Amino acid sequence: MVFDKNKRNMRRSATVQTRQTYNDYYKSQKSNALASVVRPESTKRSLLVSSRQNRAHFKRMPSYIALLCIAVAIFVASILNTTPKIIIEEDRALYNKQQYIDSASLILKDSLINKSKLTFDNVSFKNKFKNLHPEVNDVNVSIPLTSRQLSIGLSFITPEFLFKPANGNEVVVGANGVVLARSELVKKSVLQNLMIVADSAPIKTNNGTAVLLPSDVSFLRSVTEELKLAAIDVEKISLPVGAGEVHITTKQAPYIIKFLLSGDAKQQTGAYLAIKKQAGIINEKTEYIDVRLAERVFVK
Repeated sequence: MVFDKNKRNMRRSATVQTRQTYNDYYKSQKSNALASVVRPESTKRSLLVSSRQNRAHFKRMPSYIALLCIAVAIFVASILNTTPKIIIEEDRALYNKQQYIDSASLILKDSLINKSKLTFDNVSFKNKFKNLHPEVNDVNVSIPLTSRQLSIGLSFITPEFLFKPANGNEVVVGANGVVLARSELVKKSVLQNLMIVADSAPIKTNNGTAVLLPSDVSFLRSVTEELKLAAIDVEKISLPVGAGEVHITTKQAPYIIKFLLSGDAKQQTGAYLAIKKQAGIINEKTEYIDVRLAERVFVK
């Protein structure tokens, strides 16, 4: 009896397990069937959305092409001609106008940035141009709206002297005391009115190099102007080595006038003119007149 009872229990548990396994299988099949039904629907929706987006992009294609054409047209219109228009005062320029045009063209061709109105670097262009031409005081660049040719206006530093150092390289020096150009390269009309300043020291005279202090230039200009007002023409200006003084020779007399560069130009010139008017002090044997001291004048 016990055996039969155990046998029945085993049969019942086997039957329950079989039913549970069947139920699990049925559920999984049902869920797979539902999934197979849902997936095609979502795929259809995504395909529909994608198709609508593609049609929208296709409808906008003419707008895209128009924008691209506009962008290309703007870029082409912004490209600058590498031969600019130079505006200068011919009588103040050290070189002919064509030389300034060539210099500007060289800078424009050398830089991709400066070939377009959209990317033109005004500061960089000015600095490069001044490096090539230290005689230029200012560079005014005008970028046109419709034309492709730059307009460049140049103003110049006033040339003051022909400077001759001991090594013999004659250069033009401006009002700022800087070497502007080699004398043999500039226009002859510029050199005609320049006073010669001879320096006893061998000095490097590369373009852009300062060979005189601005105060020295101002002193020499003041002295020569004061002498000119007194009808005295300066023939030569000499700078002794390390003396801090200047020696001036006039066309009217063979002697030297010694000035102190750090002194008062008008006071020293006035002292010379005063001693010159006194009879019997200056004669044909006079070697020099020293006006470097404010209260005394030495004559030898």
